[in-house]
Amino acid sequence: MSMLPFIRQGVRIGSSVAPGVTGRAVFNLFCRTRKPGAIDDKQKSLIARAEQRLSAAETAEVAYPGGTVTTYAFAPQHVEAKGTVALIHGWTGRAAFMSGFVEPLLQRGFRVMAIDLPGHGRSTGNSLHVPLAVKALSAVHALTGPWHGVVAHSFGGVVMTSMLAGHVRGFAPLELQRLALIAAPQSIPALFREFGRTIGMNRRAQAAFEQRVLDLSGNTLDTFIGAEQLRQAGTPTLVIHAPDDKEVSYASAEAFATAGPHVSLLPATGMGHRRILYAPRVIEAAAAHMDGAALEAASDQPAASEAQASA
Repeated sequence: MSMLPFIRQGVRIGSSVAPGVTGRAVFNLFCRTRKPGAIDDKQKSLIARAEQRLSAAETAEVAYPGGTVTTYAFAPQHVEAKGTVALIHGWTGRAAFMSGFVEPLLQRGFRVMAIDLPGHGRSTGNSLHVPLAVKALSAVHALTGPWHGVVAHSFGGVVMTSMLAGHVRGFAPLELQRLALIAAPQSIPALFREFGRTIGMNRRAQAAFEQRVLDLSGNTLDTFIGAEQLRQAGTPTLVIHAPDDKEVSYASAEAFATAGPHVSLLPATGMGHRRILYAPRVIEAAAAHMDGAALEAASDQPAASEAQASA
């Protein structure tokens, strides 16, 4: 039975009686990550298979103000690394779900660093928001950087565009040679306002909800528009997105593409929001982009093996 009707009722009452407290409480709810007990048997099996692909990694725990994050490092064999490419997963994801990118990047001579974000995988915590992710990734970068590039999925893309633009107080803009965004949302204000409508907050509670972004990042919610962040950064970026993505609209990818000629768009029809991470042509395109290869025309129809892949 869905808890949403009960949550909505409580939020509506709270919004009328104590909008400030309600807005802050809803922010905490919004940022809470999935509890281990919420993972079903099918997901556990998928996670176990994905984790196996990280078994060859050099694992480390990196401390940051807020806890520790787990990192998984891979080095190319018999050659000096060209540079480091970081793999950043999305909401409810984990480093293991980005493991399909490891071998193609190693083959191109890159060192690869996969990271469990706070509240995900083996990292500590039970919540996540952009400023917290920036703190954690900045600590990893301080130990393993500079990074040549980043491949980021979904929420991981939000974090990376915010880091490139320097939109979290106390952290300078991150310098990258290349960025690949996969199925990433580009408007955080739209996400916040849709969530507010869904959960039933009134105007004053919504304002308190959005105020937490300013409190934690030093910037207002409306600052976090991915296309504007990419335009400001100027980093060569490949945007890969499925037109049939039901979690993040393809309109986000089209908006990213307006940021300038340094942004290229690759549709991946049929790959949805999560299967896209296992599509061979998506993986190869991201790896080639890290290596400076120009985007080539790609078929808009997925191969059979891609359509059957799942995350």
